[in-house]
Amino acid sequence: MYCSYYVVTAHRHMIWLIVAHLKSHDNIAFHRTMDGARDVLEFFVTPAYEEQLVKWFDLYQEEGFIFGYKKETNRLISSEESLCE
Repeated sequence: MYCSYYVVTAHRHMIWLIVAHLKSHDNIAFHRTMDGARDVLEFFVTPAYEEQLVKWFDLYQEEGFIFGYKKETNRLISSEESLCE
């Protein structure tokens, strides 16, 4: 099974706070900078923690930490694989 995949556009000065928050909660999601010039981050999260992560994304957006987020197809899945294998 593959993780769910999210792309987030954040305010540059708030990225450290988002990352610190996730790390303080036992790293429920793996994050990485996807495009540093445009402040785009990517997050990989297991289904068990996805609902919590989405709640946090909503809160981050309400508080102005991020511009928005979007769930996308996990970019690590090749075209020959599926989530249900």
